[in-house]
Amino acid sequence: MPYPFNMETLEKLSQNLLRNDSVAPVYLAGGFTYINTYSKLPVFQGKFEEAYPFEGNFGLMKANGKYGIVNLQGNMDVKPTFPQFQLFWVVNYGIRFDEKNYFSFSQGKLIEEPEIICAEPVGPLLYGYKLGKKFGLIFKADTITKPVFDSVYASTNIIAIVSQSGKIGIADYTGKILLKFNYSEYAGPTGNNLKLIFALKQSDKWHYFNEDKKLFENKFQPALHGGVLLVSIGKRYNYLDEKGNLALSKNYKWISNNGTLALNENDHIVFLLKGKRELIYY
Repeated sequence: MPYPFNMETLEKLSQNLLRNDSVAPVYLAGGFTYINTYSKLPVFQGKFEEAYPFEGNFGLMKANGKYGIVNLQGNMDVKPTFPQFQLFWVVNYGIRFDEKNYFSFSQGKLIEEPEIICAEPVGPLLYGYKLGKKFGLIFKADTITKPVFDSVYASTNIIAIVSQSGKIGIADYTGKILLKFNYSEYAGPTGNNLKLIFALKQSDKWHYFNEDKKLFENKFQPALHGGVLLVSIGKRYNYLDEKGNLALSKNYKWISNNGTLALNENDHIVFLLKGKRELIYY
C-alpha cells in the first residue's frame, strides 16, 4: 500500500520517540498535525502534507508540495521551499535539501554541508573462510584457525556462531569454543556485525544471547533482524523486554526493527510509545 510519506524516513526519525514521545505528528482531517501525545491537543496550529517526528526542537515537514523545517513553537526555521530532501546520519546529523542547503539538527540551522572524507574502507576483523567442505576463521588477516566447522552463521570482531556435526555453538577468534554445540537452529543477523543479538534453539526453547552472554530463554519464535528482539506470534509480531516477556499488550501485523512503528489490525501505521501506549500516525 502506497503511503503519502517516506516510510524509510519515518522509521528512522521515529527512533527519536525513544527519547521524547510527548510530541508526535498524526494524520487528522486531511493533513498531518503535531499533537501532545498525552492530551491529544495540537502543540501549535498548522497542517502539513507530510510530517515526521521531531529531532530535538525540529521537525521535517512538507507544505504546498515543498519541504522545510518547523520548530516546537510552530515557527518555520526553514521555509518549505525545497522539492526534495535526504536524511543524513553521519558526521553532522541532519537534512540535505540540495547542494547548498544542509540543516543540522544539533546546530538548529542551515549550514555549509559537512565534508565527508572517504577513508580507506576497513573490513571485518573476524570472518570465515572455506577450504573444501569446511570453514575456518581469520582474525586480523594473520590469525587463521583450522577449517573444522561445517558453517559460519554470523560473527562480530571477536566471536563467531559456528556449527559442527549439525549442531551450533559459539567460538572466539582463536577457534576456542565458548558455547558447546548443543543447539539446533540459529536466528539473527548474518555476516559480520559490530553488535550481535541472536537466538539459538535447544529442544523446544530459544536461548537469546548478546554476543556470548546469555540473556534469557523462552518458547517464542524469534524474528530478529538486528534491532529489538522481535518474535512472531502466529501471523503477528511482538517484541521482548529485557526479561524475555512480551513487551507489547497486543500483537501487530508488522513492527519496525527499532520497535517504534507498527501496522495494526486495521492497517493503520501507529507509533509505539512508552508505557505500552499506541498512537495512530496514519
